[in-house]
Amino acid sequence: MTSDKVTTGLYPYAIYRWRKLGIKEDFTFQPVCLHALLSAHILELLESAVPVQHDSQAISSEQENLLEKSHYQLWLDTRAAHIEQVEQHANSRLASLKTTHAARMTLLEEQRDNVTESRIRRMREAQIDAAARDYQVHVDKLEQATKQADILAEVVAFGILVVSS
Repeated sequence: MTSDKVTTGLYPYAIYRWRKLGIKEDFTFQPVCLHALLSAHILELLESAVPVQHDSQAISSEQENLLEKSHYQLWLDTRAAHIEQVEQHANSRLASLKTTHAARMTLLEEQRDNVTESRIRRMREAQIDAAARDYQVHVDKLEQATKQADILAEVVAFGILVVSS
């Protein structure tokens, strides 16, 4: 392929699938290259690349190992940032949930306390119990998301991008 963004040459690359776990699950394709300039453009370049079958352009085990090492460092850094972000987001949502729950419980308790009829009072008690269970379910989900925050990586492809003039 030809490109005005990258100089002529052979560029080993790897594509990983990152499954991001946390409050919500997501995934992304993460390219890894040994050349910093190529990293910014690899996915765009691969979209217009044409497959070439030459043994001379097969990725070597040494190049594969270098890509794995590069990926591992990128994954470690990104994973740490992801876990911290999930924890911050969960803590923020927990604080909001706690405030909302306290206000809801105050309202429900006032409604219960202002009623003298036993059937309506039991209904208000049931609403209070349901609100407490609902709150605990949401707290448990957020705590579980924080504990499970991670990035699971799997290699999708290794290859060599050939850029010609």
